[in-house]
Amino acid sequence: MTQGHRNVIDTVILNAGINDFALLTDQNDDTIEQIMLVNVAYPLQLIKRLLPILIAQPSPSQIISIGSTFGSIGYPGFSAYGASKFALRGASEALGREYADTSVRFRYFAPRATKTTMNKDAVVAMNEALKVKMDSPETVAKALIHFISTKQAHQHLGFPERFFAWLNRLFPNIVGNAIVKDLPTIKQYARKS
Repeated sequence: MTQGHRNVIDTVILNAGINDFALLTDQNDDTIEQIMLVNVAYPLQLIKRLLPILIAQPSPSQIISIGSTFGSIGYPGFSAYGASKFALRGASEALGREYADTSVRFRYFAPRATKTTMNKDAVVAMNEALKVKMDSPETVAKALIHFISTKQAHQHLGFPERFFAWLNRLFPNIVGNAIVKDLPTIKQYARKS
């Protein structure tokens, strides 16, 4: 809430999320459902309830959805998680257009791999084997704080991930072929998780 304005919400950050690193055939249905509920359905339900309050406020507000690079690039072992983050990104984009005539802005912030307990040991080991850089939570938090102060509609963190997210929109086969080269390693670690 903004200081000096009682009961005014200026920023809502939707940061809840769960993942499960596994090949789709190895995931149980309950896990897939939980990923979709926590990462997509519950944030949309919260937005639905907050919108009347935010629209009625005398000052502008923003809703920032915390996504993932995997919300722009389909990655083996993260099909359910990726689908949920693609959906969250799409919802943020659609809501930004749907409510463009209000004072509520919708934004999407996409970290890359981050060193948190959300990632199983197999994910960390795979990232090390594939030389994938993992950001610290502090690095991501600093970038998010900066993002909040900008007018950008979306931001992807890190290079080369930001570049690959852009490239994947234009030439998905190029990115897909690069990922498929790592498929044996990805599957090896996904089966260990």
